[in-house]
Amino acid sequence: MTILIIVLIVIMTALGQLLLKIGASTNHASIYFNKFVILGYILFVVVLMLSYYLMLTLSLKYFTVIMSVNYVVVMLSAGLFLKDRLTSKKILGTVLVVAGVCVFVIN
Repeated sequence: MTILIIVLIVIMTALGQLLLKIGASTNHASIYFNKFVILGYILFVVVLMLSYYLMLTLSLKYFTVIMSVNYVVVMLSAGLFLKDRLTSKKILGTVLVVAGVCVFVIN
């Protein structure tokens, strides 16, 4: 059950970020009533509730490491779906995040 919640949190966080980016880049009179922005924030509320539950069941140090995976997934999703440019700085930052997660998991 915990693994499923972790996967859902990571996927919904990335999807929420993508929806906010899409909503911000559309030419609507008000981005606050944009369907992409509203759906992105709804996903963040669900992520908040799932994260709360997960923090009750996991140690905070493991929760923090799991949430750092979001940076990698969001960057890769933006590159894949939104055609964002993956610069060397973004890739280096992602490699450092992954290295930090690996060091933490090994210890």
